[in-house]
Amino acid sequence: LIYSTTFIFSAFFVKKFVSGKVFFILTNEPILLLSTRDYYLKKIRILYLRFLQFLSKFIVDKFITINENTKKYVLKQIKAKPDKIEVILQNTINDYKTFIQKISKGFIRKKFNISLDKKIILSVGRLEKEKGFFDLLHAFSYLVKRDSRFLLIIIGSGSLEQDLKKEVEKLGIQHNVIFFSHILKKDLWYYYNDADVFVLLSKTEGLGLVFWEAMYMRVPVLGSPVGGILESIGENEERGLFFDPKNDNFDIFYDKIKVLVDDYSFRKKITDNAYNYISKKINESKTINDIWIKE
Repeated sequence: LIYSTTFIFSAFFVKKFVSGKVFFILTNEPILLLSTRDYYLKKIRILYLRFLQFLSKFIVDKFITINENTKKYVLKQIKAKPDKIEVILQNTINDYKTFIQKISKGFIRKKFNISLDKKIILSVGRLEKEKGFFDLLHAFSYLVKRDSRFLLIIIGSGSLEQDLKKEVEKLGIQHNVIFFSHILKKDLWYYYNDADVFVLLSKTEGLGLVFWEAMYMRVPVLGSPVGGILESIGENEERGLFFDPKNDNFDIFYDKIKVLVDDYSFRKKITDNAYNYISKKINESKTINDIWIKE
C-alpha cells in the first residue's frame, strides 16, 4: 500500500523482487495541491510528479480513491483504466456516533464565554496555502464590519499560523477571530455542535472530510466550488452554498452567510439534505480489505 506518488519507485522494486501487488491510495489531487504551494523549483517538482504519475499507470495494480472526485483525477491525470480504480469512502464519523449523541449544545459557548447573540463561523483545516484562509479572513473582515454578531473560530495548525494571526491584526478583527492550534478529535464535535455556519475556502480539495463532519452535525456549510467540496455540496447547491474567492465579491459572501444563519426554512432544507446525504455515504460498508481479498 502506498499513499504518495513519491513512493512509486519503491513500489516498483518491491513488486519486481517480491511479486506482490501495488495498491495506491489517493486521498488528494497531487498536481493541484503542489500547484498551490510556494516550493523552491516548483515547476520542476511538478514535472517530476507528472513523470511519476505516468509511471504509476504501469506499476500500480489498483488505484483506491476516496470519492468520485479523486477517481476523476486518476482517470484524467494518470489516465488509468477504469477497471483499475476502486472507490472507498473515508469515514471519520462512525467511531464517534455514540459520543455525538451524548453531547449537548452550548458547551463551547459556556467554556469560552461566548454570548448567545454571537453567531459562530467555524473553519477547520491545515493552516497552509491550499486551504484559503487568507481569503476567508478578508471575506470575514468585510462581513463583521457590516454585522458585528459574527465570531470566527479557526481550528488547525501549519506553517502559516503566525502569518494568519498577523493578518488578523492588520485587518483589525482580532476581537472577532479565535485560533485553536491543537485539539483532540473527540473535542472537535463540540465545536461543530455549537457552530452556526461552517466555512472553508480551499483552493483544492480531494474530499474535504471536515465538510462531511459538519454536514452530519447539521451545520450549514459554505465552501469554494472545487474538487471534493463541489461533490459534497452538489453542483446545484443542494446541500450547502458556494463562495468563489476568485470571482465573487464580498457582498456575495455577506449575503450567503446571512441566508445560512437567518433564513430558518432554507437552513433546515439544506442541512436535512446534507445530513441524509452523509448518513447514506457513511453506511456504505466497502473497505480496503474487501478489495485486497478480491484481488
